[in-house]
Amino acid sequence: MKRFICDRYGQEYQLVVHEDSDDFFSAELRYRGEWIGKIECKFDLPDIMVVEDLEIRNDSDSEPAFHRMRAKSNPINYRGRGLGTALLGLAVTSAKGKGVKHIYGSIVQKDINKTPNIVEFYERRGFKKVAHYPGCLANAVAYICMVLS
Repeated sequence: MKRFICDRYGQEYQLVVHEDSDDFFSAELRYRGEWIGKIECKFDLPDIMVVEDLEIRNDSDSEPAFHRMRAKSNPINYRGRGLGTALLGLAVTSAKGKGVKHIYGSIVQKDINKTPNIVEFYERRGFKKVAHYPGCLANAVAYICMVLS
């Protein structure tokens, strides 16, 4: 399914929902054909969803070879535009539609290094820090949970 969403500045992005099944939910954002961000979630039905990955592009996080390819243009940071919030909102909507009661996520050190306020990002959107959850990543430094009613 293809749709479009706008960031907080009114810029339009193509939204591609790859799958919304009983096993997983995956969506990505594109701008002028270029990858901007994604969310990947796994369902453990009847009542659990796990956010496995949520990423919004920031060229300064990329490998040096990527910067050389884009040498004629300035690095772009798409974070802070509401795009991660929009992708997470789509996943929450999908979870609610399937009767999910808990959405979990594991945050690894690499995520914190790239996005130091990642835990606060989730907390502002209704998640709470938890000690752990069934099936969490062993190398995670933080665990989050959103309880859906």
